Amino acid sequence: LRQCCNAEFGGDFLCLAAWYYHDYAAFLCEQKPQIAAHFDLIEKFNETGELFNTDDPRYQLLAKDAADRVLDACPDILFEVNTGAMFRCKKQFPYPMPFLLQHLADRGAKIIITSDAHCPEALSFGFETALDVCRKAGFHQVYELRKSGFVPVQI
Repeated sequence: LRQCCNAEFGGDFLCLAAWYYHDYAAFLCEQKPQIAAHFDLIEKFNETGELFNTDDPRYQLLAKDAADRVLDACPDILFEVNTGAMFRCKKQFPYPMPFLLQHLADRGAKIIITSDAHCPEALSFGFETALDVCRKAGFHQVYELRKSGFVPVQI
């Protein structure tokens, strides 16, 4: 990520974030998938804030605006809460980040918790933490995939 930022954005992570969120939101609005996965993937390897400041209001506005565009175009889309980096990278919390989850909850977005498992041991890793983070963000339900399709489940 650092190499990409240096080569393509002159080392300006805010420019990289603007590009990422703009293009990813445009992709989701055009394709209208059922699930918006990895919404703030650029934050995955930035838990210590070493690469960029996720508390910067300019960064948060980029992420929130992108989420708003997606929700306006795809009101039934499910935003993935992903625990994969908790298993593989020892990240403390799932992503999206809490500020973005709170924004999504405020907008009435729908969420689904996934492990992004690359092995059987990771299949439900971190789900209790993810549920707790989602509750704290203001969510009262998550969606689960059943034979009949995606159904809401109270948390």
